[in-house]
Amino acid sequence: MSIRLLHPLPTKRQSWVAENSAKWLSFVRYPVVTSFGDFVVWLWALVVQHDISTLYFVMVQSWLALSPESAKGSSRCTFKARVFAITSAALAVARLSQAKQQPKWPRWFQHAWKSLPPLTMQGICGLSLQWFTSVVEILNGQGGVSCVYLLFGFSGTYVGKANLKRISKGASRPGVADRCVEHMTALTFPKSRDGGLPRYRVLRQAFATVVFLPLLTFQSELQCLSAERALINAMAPICNGADWTAITGSKKSGVLLRPAKIARARPPPPLRGVRPQKLLFGWTCTLGSSWRSRRR
Repeated sequence: MSIRLLHPLPTKRQSWVAENSAKWLSFVRYPVVTSFGDFVVWLWALVVQHDISTLYFVMVQSWLALSPESAKGSSRCTFKARVFAITSAALAVARLSQAKQQPKWPRWFQHAWKSLPPLTMQGICGLSLQWFTSVVEILNGQGGVSCVYLLFGFSGTYVGKANLKRISKGASRPGVADRCVEHMTALTFPKSRDGGLPRYRVLRQAFATVVFLPLLTFQSELQCLSAERALINAMAPICNGADWTAITGSKKSGVLLRPAKIARARPPPPLRGVRPQKLLFGWTCTLGSSWRSRRR
């Protein structure tokens, strides 16, 4: 297990970046790679101010900027997916930090907070830009092989695992950002491939509050799977429990078993249109064939 912490993103215009919001609202629709560092600094300024309404608006705009191909995880342009995932992570940090300061913790915060590793807790409590930079690196596909992430809202939490890089048609893609887009696609479209899973039915109860946050990176996929399983067993997230209950219940009732295929009652193509003839004892068959014999 390792997570690489780097120095804050180099910029000499942090105060200017924080004040000029109109430029970054247009950046969400038409992102430019050269301005990506300043965009992250602006997001972090909103996180420190606990400006959740602006962060939510930016996240919605970045989601609308994605094409249908991006929503299906097959778009060649991965930069907009990274912008959406980073905005969702910034909104997650702002909500956790604001709820942490309340005298009485909400129930959703208690479920999400206990699923966080100590390093993530320290980054949220201290509002460290250095720690958030490491989160941005994970979403960019850097810093390890696999990572454990948290998908949560006011109605439930889900702990999952994703590879930092995916190979699609010979090109490398940021796997964690793609996984974030896949989750939001399943939430937005209930009739999609994974939209009917129990985890998404739970999260749709508070759809507008669902956010995505990477937690830890690992240098091997086996270590990541072990950590994911240990975290699920220790914290018992609601959405993971809903999936497990559906799987075990369907196995007991036999829902997952495929029904036996019924024999084809239609004759083969060469024998279609031939009238059957009645033989002795009430049996019927077609002239020149023995494809079917049924008692009439």
